[in-house]
Amino acid sequence: MRPARVAPSGLGGFPKPGPVLTAILIALPVAYLVELLVARSIFPGIFELLALSPPSVMEGRIWQPITYVFVHNPGGPGHLFFNLLGFYFLGAPLERWWGSRRFGLSCLVFLLAGGATTVLFALVVGAMGIDGWFMFLPVGPHLGADAIVVGLSVAFGIVSWSSPMQLLLVPVTFTGRTWVLVTLAIEVFSALSFSGISSTSHFGAIAASVLLCTGAWRLDTLRDLLRRKSLRWKMRSIEKQLEVIDGGRSNKKKDDLPN
Repeated sequence: MRPARVAPSGLGGFPKPGPVLTAILIALPVAYLVELLVARSIFPGIFELLALSPPSVMEGRIWQPITYVFVHNPGGPGHLFFNLLGFYFLGAPLERWWGSRRFGLSCLVFLLAGGATTVLFALVVGAMGIDGWFMFLPVGPHLGADAIVVGLSVAFGIVSWSSPMQLLLVPVTFTGRTWVLVTLAIEVFSALSFSGISSTSHFGAIAASVLLCTGAWRLDTLRDLLRRKSLRWKMRSIEKQLEVIDGGRSNKKKDDLPN
């Protein structure tokens, strides 16, 4: 499918969450609470067991590319809180536009894409012996539902590509295209910074979001998209070569014409 250009958009107000989003907003805090209680009582290593670490996956902890989204920073609830905000303000309109089934499947795809990208990136740079050179894209351990939120953010912008939107309490109007560009810029600067935040899963979710929302994961759709882009580029090139020639109707008045 092509990117939607007419969906109503905006991040203002407090939308009612759908059933899938409601389940997510409940499951993440409950999982975090259980993990804290378990870490405090019987198993302090619960976070390391569930967080995504590529070396651990290679050693047999194959569940980590899925469970990492249910693990948030044990040092404080801020990480979880901001992810919940992202889920709420981005997920509520997307579930309303897409429907619960497509929204839930999209979240699952972003989760898996983020985990798979992290593991594959670690394998590639490890095999090439250049992992130290890529420390601006740390590969683990990774925890949190950030990848899904970033994927939803890009999807929100693509769905609202040409539609005006406005942030809550911020009197600035912009389009979905601007939203996507800002999201990408934030991710690139975060990856290049020395924050130590794992970025590979974010970029995996971004790629999955673009493929899903544009339909480019289908080869025929991808060919159509590339063909349209090529035609538009050719048309712009031709338009630049055209010259406007004066002419048309005469400026003479009717009375000046010969009888």
